[in-house]
Amino acid sequence: MDNKLIDQWMFEIPTLPNGKQIHPDNEFFLKSRGLDGKNVLVAELDDFVDLNDLPKLQGIVLDLQPKLRGCILTLTLQDSEHLDKFALICFNIAQQTSTYSGRDLILHTIKILNSWSKLFSPSRTKLPESELIGLIGELYALDRHLIEVLNPKLAIRAWIGPEDAKQDIVADNFAIEVKAHHSGFSNKISISSAEQLDIQRERFFLYKIDFSPSEKLGSVSLNSLKDSINSKIETSSEALNEFMFHFSDKTEKATDQQLVMSYALDNESVFNVNAEFPKILLDDIPPAISKDSVKYIIEVSALDDFLLDKKLGELISND
Repeated sequence: MDNKLIDQWMFEIPTLPNGKQIHPDNEFFLKSRGLDGKNVLVAELDDFVDLNDLPKLQGIVLDLQPKLRGCILTLTLQDSEHLDKFALICFNIAQQTSTYSGRDLILHTIKILNSWSKLFSPSRTKLPESELIGLIGELYALDRHLIEVLNPKLAIRAWIGPEDAKQDIVADNFAIEVKAHHSGFSNKISISSAEQLDIQRERFFLYKIDFSPSEKLGSVSLNSLKDSINSKIETSSEALNEFMFHFSDKTEKATDQQLVMSYALDNESVFNVNAEFPKILLDDIPPAISKDSVKYIIEVSALDDFLLDKKLGELISND
């Protein structure tokens, strides 16, 4: 269990019909505890939406009941063993719906719950190896570089990036494409789309990072990087909740073994993706060629002119 999330939830929790606001910008969602001791998230709303098909979350009972004017929406945790996940879901709902009210708040809450349903019933079909090492690379960049120079909220928002962003890490004034490989992998970088290196930012970097399986002290895994990031951003509840939501989403298919598989850093390089950097741009593709079909490979040996002698964190620092 994540004790930080549990501690946040358990702090000054009242008993129904009383409740305590769990997000400073959302007055609707209140945490509480039923007379039976079960943890509850409750919202009294001035509107009602007749929904026949509510999301199914294993271990959580979702209920939407009409009242004289509006409705009461409740989420009740059935098994305290999952309090960490329940707290995470509740904080995320309150955070993501802070700008909504009435009918829109209900519909957006249901949308969020649908996306969370897989967390309680993960498929665990195993992450493809390329996705596993790629996610290790992203988390390493976040843990060892972004959080060191940005505040927690900005660092996590950059990792999440705008919706439909083609780059791994995107902020207002910089973007980073992470290319993580197993050591010994051929010294080439695969670009999966023309959009991947086509973005307008003041600073755009290609971060190449190589790992090898290792049990040595200092090696990293999905779980160890998660724990390290949590400890560095715990002062910001919003950043912590956003990170855990997206980490859970990205690792939904990871097996228990993949979550703890450890890797040692062998090499990291940063390249400046400027106007001269060898890349294919969307505007350069003839109309007769489908833009979605464009993939290409860059030889790392040809990128010496773009190799930077600073660490990634130094390059993105606002100082």
